[in-house]
Parts: sequence; structure tokens; C-alpha cells
Amino acid sequence: MASPATPIPDLSTARLWRRSFWVYHVCFWLCVGSVAWAFLRILQPQGSGAIFSAVNRTSVAILLSAVIHLIYTSPLLRHLPRALRIVALFTISGVGVLATMALIIDHAAPLYLPRIIATGIWCLGFIGLETIEDLSLSSARAARAEADVAAARALSREHELRHLQAQMNPHFLFNALNAVVAHKHDPEAIERVTQDLADYLRFALREARTLEPLSRELQALEKYLSVQQSRFGDGLSCMIRCDQASHGVAVPPMMLQPLLENAFVHGPKTGPSPLVVSVTAAVVDGWLEVEVANTGRWVPPDPSRSPSTGITTLRKRLELLVGPEATVSTRADDGWVRVQIRLPARDLGQSAEHPA
Repeated sequence: MASPATPIPDLSTARLWRRSFWVYHVCFWLCVGSVAWAFLRILQPQGSGAIFSAVNRTSVAILLSAVIHLIYTSPLLRHLPRALRIVALFTISGVGVLATMALIIDHAAPLYLPRIIATGIWCLGFIGLETIEDLSLSSARAARAEADVAAARALSREHELRHLQAQMNPHFLFNALNAVVAHKHDPEAIERVTQDLADYLRFALREARTLEPLSRELQALEKYLSVQQSRFGDGLSCMIRCDQASHGVAVPPMMLQPLLENAFVHGPKTGPSPLVVSVTAAVVDGWLEVEVANTGRWVPPDPSRSPSTGITTLRKRLELLVGPEATVSTRADDGWVRVQIRLPARDLGQSAEHPA
């Protein structure tokens, strides 16, 4: 069962920020330059170099921060660890700041400590913003990649389940049509078989949920066995014994049909007549135990056949839909072939809370 969807960061936000960087960048420094010019005019009302100083410092700030941004986002540094990139930026920023101060400060004036401290704070703030942007973009990319992988796995799982389901229906349909042909001289029997076949196909070919109550499949199996009874006549004896607790357990649809197919294919060839087929189900210590048994001998799988048929297909479906705790075991004793399915006894609500 699918778990609740988790919000995924939108990459478009980070990309929009990156595209808008240069607009915000220039506007910010123009505002800073305007404020600096206003302060210089207030502090030095008689000075004539206020506008020159403001323009000079603003231009250098725009250029320096642009260079730092380009270096930080360049492919040359992208492959480096984030810590090394930050160290490299601090080094570049420090050299650039010292060189800039040497150019724009009067050669006769000392390099005032407050200016150096202020410049360092600016570097920390700028690089911090760059780092936050990079972390946000990296997180969005990682989340998107994880979501794409999960979606691909879910799609692959759905396709595989549909493929496994499609492998089973043709076998039953072929055998069911043989049952109809066997009664070609008995119109009443043909009508009965056709109705039972239609009822079962309605169950087999509908759009089923991932898991359904066992009772729904048992009802359909009665129609299925009725079709087979018409086919084999006195050569078949069927029994279904399931306790009431097992009826509500969630199981994959069409879980028992491939096992019964095997019984009807191999049982008549390896055992005496009549063929006896038994289906039992019970809940034992929190586990659903279902057994499909038939008279006859165990027939090893044919290597020339596709490996994804019969019991192999059932094991794969149970692993995908229920989980690895679901098992399918086989044994042959005293002229019987027995296939047992064991899986957690959960109803549909509990299965939704414990996805495979």
C-alpha cells in the first residue's frame, strides 16, 4: 500500500532565485551606495568627493561580490566538498577585500580595524546566503531524485504485477472452454457451465484492488470448481473447508487459482481416479495458513517452461503485495501433493497500515 505523499521541494523556486540573483544583486548595492553617499554628505557637508567615493565603493562591491558568486557556482568548484568551497571563498574574499581597500582608501590613511571587521562581517553574510541557497537547491534536487526513483519503482512494480496477473488468466480460460466443449451434447449442462464460467470471469477480469478479503476469492472458487466438476464429472471430488476467522484476512486476488490449475493439470496424470482436491484455510497464532492439496505425485518444474509461472509466480506476487514474511511451501506425502501459503492474518485496514 502506498504511504501518504510527502511534500517535495520545488526546484523552480531555487532556479527563479538563481535567475533573479543579478537583479537583486545590483539593486542591493545601488541602495547601499546611495545610503553611503547620503551619510558622507551628512558627515562631510563641505567635501567634494562624496559622490566619487560612493560610486567607487559601490562599483567595487558589485564587482567583488559578482566574482565571488561566479566562483562559488562554477563547475570547477561544484565537485569539491562544501567545506572546501567555503574555505576557498573566504580566501578569495580576503584577498579581494584587502586589494580593494588598498585601492579605494587614501594611501596616507591607515587600514582602520573597524573597516576590516565590517568587511569581514559582510563576507560572512554573503557567503552564508550563498551556502543557504546551495543547500536549498541541493535538497530540492535530492528530494526530486528520490521521488523520481520511488515513482519509477512503483510504476515498475505495477507493471510487473499486471504481467504476472496476465500470465494466469489464459490458462484458466483454456481449461474452462474445454469444460464447455465436453458438454456439447447437453444444452442444460452447457448453460450451467457457461453461467459459472461467466461468474468466475467477472471476478477474474474485473479491476481488482491490491488486496481483498479471502471470502471473495472463496466465493469465486466455488464457481471455478463447479466448472471443473462439469469438465471431470465423476472423476473429480472437491472440498473447501475454511474457518470463519480466515474469511476477512486480506490476500492478493487470484491467489489460489494457479495452485488449483496445477492440481488439475498434474493430478489426473499422476494419481488415481477420482482426483480429490482440497482447499483449507485457518488463522493460527496470527497467521493465515491456506493449503491446496490434491491426490497424485509431485511433478518437478519443467526447465523448458517460463520460470515466472505457477508457484514461482505466486511467490513473486506475495513478495510484492504482502512482503517477505509471506511464504509458499510444497510437500508430497502418502499420495498427496500439498502447497501451503502462510502470511500475516491482517484485515484490509491493518494491511493498509503495514504496506509491503
